[in-house]
Amino acid sequence: MDHRHRPLPHRRHLPQEGRETRIPRRIGHGHDAERGRVLQALGERTKNRDSPHGAPGASSHHEIARSDHEGLRDGRNQSGSGRDRRQRSRDDPAGGLSGQEPYGQEAPHHHREARRDLRRECDMTAEGRDQRPPRPTHDELEAIAAGATMSSQVLVYLRDWDEDGSVNEELKKLEKDQDFLVEFIEANRDRVKGPAPITEQQAPDGYEIIRELDRGGQGVVYLARQLRTKREVALKMILQAAFTTERQQQRFQREVELVASMNHPNIVTVFDSGTTPDGRLFTAMEYIKGVPLDRFRIHDQSEDGRVPDLREQIAIFLKVCDAVTSAHLRAIIHRDLKPLNILVDDEGEPHVLDFGLAKVVGPEAMTDSVMAATAAGEFMGTFAYASPEQVSGDPELIDTRTDVYALGVILYELLLKSRPYELGGSINDMIKSIMDIQPIKPTSVESDFDRDLETILLMALSKDINRRFQSVRDLADDLENWLAGRPIMARRDDSIYVLRKYIRRHRLPVSLAAGFILLLIAFAITMSVLFAKVTLANNRLAGTLGMASEVIASADPENNEKALTATTAVDMLESWSSVVNEDLADEPEISIRMFNDLGESFIGFDRYDQAEEQLLNALEAMDSLQQGPSREQARALHNLGRIAYKRARWDEAYASYDQSLEMQRRLQDMSPNALAKTLHHRGATLRKLGNAPAAQDDLQESLRIYKTILDNAQTEAEEIRVLGERNSVLNTLALIHSVDEPELAVTYYNQAINELRTKQDDLEIPDWRIGRLLHNVALCQLRMGELEQAKASLESSLYIKEAGLRQLEEEAQAADNDDIGNRLQLANSRYAMSTVLHRLGDMENAWNNAEQSLRIRALVLDATHPKVLDSRQQICELMLSDGDVDGAIAELELLRPMRQARTGNSTQLATMDLLRGRAYLEIGEHVEAESALESAWTEFDRRNQVDSARSTAAMLAKSCLDRGDEAMAQVWRDRSVSVEDGTISDDDGSP
Repeated sequence: MDHRHRPLPHRRHLPQEGRETRIPRRIGHGHDAERGRVLQALGERTKNRDSPHGAPGASSHHEIARSDHEGLRDGRNQSGSGRDRRQRSRDDPAGGLSGQEPYGQEAPHHHREARRDLRRECDMTAEGRDQRPPRPTHDELEAIAAGATMSSQVLVYLRDWDEDGSVNEELKKLEKDQDFLVEFIEANRDRVKGPAPITEQQAPDGYEIIRELDRGGQGVVYLARQLRTKREVALKMILQAAFTTERQQQRFQREVELVASMNHPNIVTVFDSGTTPDGRLFTAMEYIKGVPLDRFRIHDQSEDGRVPDLREQIAIFLKVCDAVTSAHLRAIIHRDLKPLNILVDDEGEPHVLDFGLAKVVGPEAMTDSVMAATAAGEFMGTFAYASPEQVSGDPELIDTRTDVYALGVILYELLLKSRPYELGGSINDMIKSIMDIQPIKPTSVESDFDRDLETILLMALSKDINRRFQSVRDLADDLENWLAGRPIMARRDDSIYVLRKYIRRHRLPVSLAAGFILLLIAFAITMSVLFAKVTLANNRLAGTLGMASEVIASADPENNEKALTATTAVDMLESWSSVVNEDLADEPEISIRMFNDLGESFIGFDRYDQAEEQLLNALEAMDSLQQGPSREQARALHNLGRIAYKRARWDEAYASYDQSLEMQRRLQDMSPNALAKTLHHRGATLRKLGNAPAAQDDLQESLRIYKTILDNAQTEAEEIRVLGERNSVLNTLALIHSVDEPELAVTYYNQAINELRTKQDDLEIPDWRIGRLLHNVALCQLRMGELEQAKASLESSLYIKEAGLRQLEEEAQAADNDDIGNRLQLANSRYAMSTVLHRLGDMENAWNNAEQSLRIRALVLDATHPKVLDSRQQICELMLSDGDVDGAIAELELLRPMRQARTGNSTQLATMDLLRGRAYLEIGEHVEAESALESAWTEFDRRNQVDSARSTAAMLAKSCLDRGDEAMAQVWRDRSVSVEDGTISDDDGSP
């Protein structure tokens, strides 16, 4: 069995706007040759172009800018990467975590501050006992089942307010479904082939990594070879500083210092520690090739049926006691003793590991570093081995006798192969069991169990810390007395003591202690998280597709992780689709979730046909259950609306969103987040349908719901997420007014900017989203004719984005990841800046910005991606302004079939036809010009794009007049009005 050094604790960190900055040279969708041609042409144009500085043509009417991060990015919720073992979390509800706090919240660095925090938490707990928290939503329970952290409100509700047990039952069912999914995915993983994972860590200087031993959310443990000594070591490495809190880094360093300070044959040895070339903390420890204590067998049952002797087991246990005593003599309390942290090698020697949660007592305990690493009142340890004082809520009660209790539980399990009491049920049930339920007598488990040994066990497990062995050395001495046949020192509780204890019970009610500890461990309890990084469209995939989601997420074309080609990801999705269809036919409740997840993922890759198929499969499976309206049904309808929206089928999109909303309002466990999102999307669709008043009603209601969610947010992470959602709604609301009332649109944009700035006052570089909003402010200023102001806004937008990228690049110079998402946003601003500079007559800089935008997009996205086609179309307009009409026409004719194949008849295709018509007019080719312009006008008119339709009609009137057809010219003239050259047709993006 491989060595099982524990990896660092998992921590869910907040989404960040990207990490690294280099552009990956990815090829997707089989367009290698086309991409190469584009990049080669870019290079030649940059090298050889003689750039005239003429003004743009007078009839520049095509859509020159699209709002940056416009409106609706459904389901994007990045989470931190990392994977814990789910079953380990079940055995250890605290997940091996302690002292976790929301990312970005600074740990207290002084004793006084820690005490103040503790008092505040006590006050919050007392206040919470008198107020009934809201019933946990289905979303919250589903997230918990998938591994999310429980909020204190959920914990209190489960403990005190779930009178009929319905919430606990729902949670158990969701956990059961989740377990089935994990098993199903593991069983079918080999059927879905993907590339082997790439080692994320760089080896420290002087070490060679052999293989991975274990991995957690905060780090990884490798088997490595120390090159200088040629010995094998366990190399424990923390994640980059950007993914860990200051306190976690302090704990890592402190563990190294504590273990290095001890010199005992049964405590793992630290050989070396330091920092890797890419900035990660590491420690090189003694490599123990062994198994956890509870899995070690001195003698496997052999042919003669012999089983391990109690005396042999106790002899090994005594070595553990000796190691713990050695730590206690150095004023170090382990606080997380359990079989997983005690490895036994092939020679039968135990080794105590993982002092990451250790407490130092004595004068050192009040130093700033220790207070920072161990905040006051935090739950430390594992529930199954936790003592009553650990769950009491009073950290002052914890001393070396806490380790005595944990060793008592370990010895009980070692000798009886069962635990001294059950720890099932709710959090409150577990606390009551630890504090009140007496251990099951060993003689009740095995009638012939030795009575003296039973007495020793029960004394070690005494609920009263003062009646327990007063040191680990005392426990070891009594075990040695038993081994030697001498009288033991332990005594049973007499009847008077038992009666007095029954009468007195505890000074505080159990509910008080439970309430206090529930608040404290709200930062610490983190269930196993399958995967944190998710696809563009779907953060739920990490909870249901498990292992597959790691590969799928990495292939997202706008993901911040290492990127595979989009075709690889689509192949993976299609493989999983086949597996689900074949193997989950008899599990409709679970297949429904996976069909929905797959549908959302296909949407993220613009594979609308496949997405629609999966969503219809979900609806069909729901119909077979005949259970009436459900959240998954509303979710499927919402996503069908997204597909229709992306296909520009506004009526169809509206119908799907409307059905989803109607269903959500009928559900008792309606998700406010889902409702707000669907209202947002229906509002965006109503805008497309030209019904601005109804659109504003939906958007304002969405804003109100998000405001309520924001007011009740439990964590900074949730606040930031909801602010982002509100930001998106405000952006869509602004777009309604951006053409006819750009001044009002700017008001909404400024509101969104101010909301973001309330959370960003202490940042040197403003939030990336502020850069996006400034981009859209610039478009409004452009409409108002404020060209210089628009240029200034775009310069501010570019500064924010480029400064953010530089900062990230400095933090992650040695990393391999490429910040695709932020690069694409930078490309959007370069695209818009080129438009403004073109309008201002600065052709050289317009070309430079356009080429930079195209270069980024062409490297990151596939050759027919709409964004790539937009940039190539922008280059065509610049060519027209430079007088290269033939070159522009040749390029446009090449691009048109690509655009039509990718988006069908769409606004984008109509915009390209408008530019083609303009180009043909430049050289007097009226037949081709009018054919292209009529195609554009038909599409603009059908989609209610009034300004674009009028502009196109005006150009058609001019063409007819030029060729002498006055009557037809008048027809088109009647359909047009005078429109300023270069009208911008905004689009709020795709939901």
